[in-house]
Amino acid sequence: MLEDKKRGLPVLETHSKWLHQQRSRLYSIIETAKENGLPPFKYLMHLFEKLPQLEAAITAPVQ
Repeated sequence: MLEDKKRGLPVLETHSKWLHQQRSRLYSIIETAKENGLPPFKYLMHLFEKLPQLEAAITAPVQ
């Protein structure tokens, strides 16, 4: 069995925890869209289009 060297956990267990965290985040985003009267699919598409631009702006060197 493969182990996560940092934590000594089996890789499958580490992956399972990561997957659960990602599902929880996605669920939270979808529920927030619904609570604000937004169509979840369109809201997710908007985020996926805008987040890379935001990340590029944040990581750009300050001049």
